[in-house]
Amino acid sequence: MDEEWLDEKLMWSPDRFGGIRSLRIPSSLIWTPDIVLYNSADDYSTGINVINVIVSQTGNIYWPPPVRFRSTCRIDTTYFPFDDQKCTLKMGSWTYHGFQVDVVERSSFVELSNYIDNGEWELLGAVVQRNVVVYPCCPEPYPDLTFTIYIRRRTLYYTYNVIIPCIMLSVLTLLGFWLPANTSEKVTLGLTVLVAFSLFMLLIAESMPATSEFVPLIAIYLTTIMGMTSISVIMAVLVLNIHHRDGREHTVPSWLRLVVLRYLAAALCMRLPKCAPTSDDDALLRQFCGDLVHSLRHTYLRRVRLHNGRDPGPAESVQMDGDAFRTASESAQHGRAKRAEELLISLQAMIEQQCRPRGNVSEWQLIAKVMDRFFFWIYLTCMTSLTIGVLVFVPIIRSNRTHMDADNVPRQS
Repeated sequence: MDEEWLDEKLMWSPDRFGGIRSLRIPSSLIWTPDIVLYNSADDYSTGINVINVIVSQTGNIYWPPPVRFRSTCRIDTTYFPFDDQKCTLKMGSWTYHGFQVDVVERSSFVELSNYIDNGEWELLGAVVQRNVVVYPCCPEPYPDLTFTIYIRRRTLYYTYNVIIPCIMLSVLTLLGFWLPANTSEKVTLGLTVLVAFSLFMLLIAESMPATSEFVPLIAIYLTTIMGMTSISVIMAVLVLNIHHRDGREHTVPSWLRLVVLRYLAAALCMRLPKCAPTSDDDALLRQFCGDLVHSLRHTYLRRVRLHNGRDPGPAESVQMDGDAFRTASESAQHGRAKRAEELLISLQAMIEQQCRPRGNVSEWQLIAKVMDRFFFWIYLTCMTSLTIGVLVFVPIIRSNRTHMDADNVPRQS
């Protein structure tokens, strides 16, 4: 801070004093203005270092005291870490009014030739403006100089240490949907990512300004991603529940089969198997059991016909229905043949009962597969839209609508 004023009592003629045109004397030996920083964050008892002043023959006094100011500044962290800040330094006389000490600026720009770049903030520019305030208590004006400093936060540090790790954790949650629908590791992965997000939020909170006036943009993004991760865990639990449903106890509703297996699967371009069995082994087992029952029934009927004195042909044996089968069994004479009939009927019923629920279980698994793919696309769409919207579009729109346009900010090299 450089101060300069005119003192009429300190004028002299160089011809009368050996050609001396300027002097350096201690500032404590002459009058100095009491210029202070109104919005200072330090104690006002901390004075300016006592150094020499330069007094010229015309009474002009130049005083550049080395001083470091710390001021209060209202920080808007809404768009953190893509934020621009505007801080003001209000300086003026503490006891003199404008009729006694008139404070004026030497230039509308601030000298920045000795400015040292900061690793966290980029200095866009600084301007100074003279204001005159008249308080209700006093008729005299009180002038002051307000220095406005425009700064912009550098985002490289936060991009590598905050944004990229957050996106990587979101991708890990996305990969959980690629795990098979019948594995419980989907829930484990989701919970692990959720815990990682919680620890990550604690680390980010230390680097963000502690204020309740604004909610930072990155905090909104992380909180939303954590909420989506929690929802992904719920989705994984729902898919596991559907996949492990027992067809003997829960049959697939017709509306669910129509909506999921027909319309939703077609919308997701999924090709589902047309057969109900869950595997080729089940189909081979049912075919083998069916052929076995047919062969045993044909053999049994042949023995019954031979016992009655007539040998049925192959066509007649095949065309016999259940009534003929029961009539033939009632006409049998020995108990061994009757027990064979009961065994065949029980075997046939057991095979039919075993094959029917397996078809239902297969449908539940197909529904779980389709729902898992559907949840994957929902999560991918939401995460991509949120990431692009919050981290790309919002800062761009904000920079276009901000009251401080970077092109209008005065810069000084």
